[in-house]
Amino acid sequence: MLPDELPLPKPNIGRLTAAHTSVVTEQRVLLQVDVSDSEAPDKAKIKASGPQLVWRVSGSASGYVEPRGKELYLFTTGPGELKLSLEVTGSNGTCSEKTIELSVADD
Repeated sequence: MLPDELPLPKPNIGRLTAAHTSVVTEQRVLLQVDVSDSEAPDKAKIKASGPQLVWRVSGSASGYVEPRGKELYLFTTGPGELKLSLEVTGSNGTCSEKTIELSVADD
């Protein structure tokens, strides 16, 4: 058990970048993502699983994230301004979030 005054460690999103930030619709954009799961200082907790990644696309543009082999890609499907957010839930239940912005032009 952690002392009350000690906050739980959160997962770290070291990097979330897109190969390009100005793209067109129907484009596949390589994402670079580095995520690490934080451990409790006393290492006493039971680790049930690794970090869980949830992707959220918002703004006037549309798209989705999909893995291809060992890489992650953003597929753009509609023009406008796109905000791509990554929420990571660590093995201890704490969360971190990071957002990047892209401009998607009509093809």
